[in-house]
Amino acid sequence: MRPTSGRGLVDMSETIRVGVLNDMADPLGLDEAAPEEADIGFWLERETRRLHAAGRLRAPVEIVHAYALGLPTGTSEAVERAYHQLVDAQASLIVGPFLADNAMILAPLAESLRVPTLMCSNEERARSRHGFQLQSGSPEDEAALMMRQLARLGCTRIAVIHEASRQGERMVKCLRSEGAAVGGELIARVPLEASALAPEDLDAALATAFAERPDGCIFIVHGKPPAELAQAVMRAGFTGPCFLNLGTTPEEGCELPADFAGWFQVALTSPGNATLAHLLAEHPIATRHRAAIARAYDLARLVAEGLARAPTPGTSGARLGLEQVRALPAAQGEDGTLLGFGVHDRGALHGAYLTIRKCPCEAPPA
Repeated sequence: MRPTSGRGLVDMSETIRVGVLNDMADPLGLDEAAPEEADIGFWLERETRRLHAAGRLRAPVEIVHAYALGLPTGTSEAVERAYHQLVDAQASLIVGPFLADNAMILAPLAESLRVPTLMCSNEERARSRHGFQLQSGSPEDEAALMMRQLARLGCTRIAVIHEASRQGERMVKCLRSEGAAVGGELIARVPLEASALAPEDLDAALATAFAERPDGCIFIVHGKPPAELAQAVMRAGFTGPCFLNLGTTPEEGCELPADFAGWFQVALTSPGNATLAHLLAEHPIATRHRAAIARAYDLARLVAEGLARAPTPGTSGARLGLEQVRALPAAQGEDGTLLGFGVHDRGALHGAYLTIRKCPCEAPPA
């Protein structure tokens, strides 16, 4: 039974608990010297405080954390245990996980327990009635963006060097499908083991790819790419456009080694985004971490606005509240990107939420 006030109305003044599930050592890819403005907790407290001051959110909000070393280096059991900890703590809404594999693990759990869960990964297949997503790219979206940009540059013969993983294979499939739609063909694909980054290994992989005479190249890797990769491309004498996927820039896209100058990369932030520019003007100390700030701010706005719109306490009210969040200006993406959900819409970012930037920090040619 829902708690009621003395007048028989639903009591919305009881403490609301928001769970944060960290399924990796640092969900935003930050270093220890990162300022507090780059932390998720900072923005959750800031946005709920702002709505308290405006009188839109009456109940106090408590942030509850749970930690787990999930996949790929940890275990699915650890992630499930952390999720159950937050459920047992009576979290009305759970934020996380942040990695795709763990999102897929928790998707059925969120549905069976009926706990609204805002996942911050690139796995849209984890969406469900209770599974919401703040996108961080996706193989489908990134493939479309890169292949269309290559087509605009006049490239039709594309080589792909990708990490030897499930995600790498999925990206290749998406690139091939999108290429067929825009007139581009994947003429070479070379899987690369994470351990095969010695110069001789890179040279051999690129020799195989470039033997087919591509006029554009895409590199699909996870984490910050080493300078040796760009150096190997230079040694091979390839002068066509080179693209990096979003997974290469977990924190800040402009801080790649200088060897990548002239390369294109998929990014979640744009220099032209007015919302992000305002945040950086307000918190200049965190400029170097603008990708983390944009993501944490968008996440916190969704949570705070969802709680403010909840018609009842508890998990059911939080789900209904998130469904009512519409058309908020996002800090991620190009200027004009919007945040929101709907009755059947579980993807938060709408519009040009991904962009392509040319290293270092330039917009690509039109």
